[in-house]
Amino acid sequence: LFEMEVFPITFEMENRGIRINPKRVLEEIDATRKHVKKITKQLHDRFGDDFNAKSSQKVGAAIFSPESEGGLGCEAYVFTKKGLPSTAKAVLKAYAGIKEVQWIIDFKPIAKAESTYYRPYMRHRVPELALLAGRGIKIWTIHPNLNQYGARTSRFSCTDPNLQNIPIRTPRGREIRKAFIPKNEDYLILSADYSQIELRLVAEISNEENMLKDFRDGIDIHTATAARVFGVPTTEVTKEMRSKAKMVNFGIIYSISAFGLSQRLG
Repeated sequence: LFEMEVFPITFEMENRGIRINPKRVLEEIDATRKHVKKITKQLHDRFGDDFNAKSSQKVGAAIFSPESEGGLGCEAYVFTKKGLPSTAKAVLKAYAGIKEVQWIIDFKPIAKAESTYYRPYMRHRVPELALLAGRGIKIWTIHPNLNQYGARTSRFSCTDPNLQNIPIRTPRGREIRKAFIPKNEDYLILSADYSQIELRLVAEISNEENMLKDFRDGIDIHTATAARVFGVPTTEVTKEMRSKAKMVNFGIIYSISAFGLSQRLG
């Protein structure tokens, strides 16, 4: 019954869509393609024209094959179920001091930005003329599918194109987000979120005294964790300390492995 009541709102949201600035999108597409082309050339010059950074087999051969065979000769420490050296992002970060590995790490998110975001935006765009900031400027509207019950967590998902998983921690992701614009100067795009809802549930279910006290006292939970981890008062917790404590907090509740956490923390 609740879902039925929300349907008309979902329909209206899809019908209204979201506007994007075509100038910024086209600039980003151009910059992304140039960047992809540059890294591809660097990788081909080093590993040969048949090298494909999207292929885990090619990446594994390039990094772990001996130098006599054209590889980097790195020693493998983590292996897949098939016994091959792992090329997962967390593993590759351990070799990020090697410039060729850093090229491979940089390539994937840049190439993904073009295929996952920019191309679909171009394919689903609807051009229109709208008044923005008092001037007539041509913009695009995108009408994605909002899947009201498509995710197991009961939250909305968004497809055709995907607007929900645009990264915020990477420079490329932040540039993509800047392309979205409000209806006109009288409107804003508002971002809202629950305040650490998972950790609040964990505190309540586990009855962990320190966490419960921190939440009741209104202390930022990541700052409180950082103070305990690093053995300093909360007033001396730095931004970097808090960031690492956040990885610890969410890593624990989402069952991250010791290796995975160590890779994220560096």
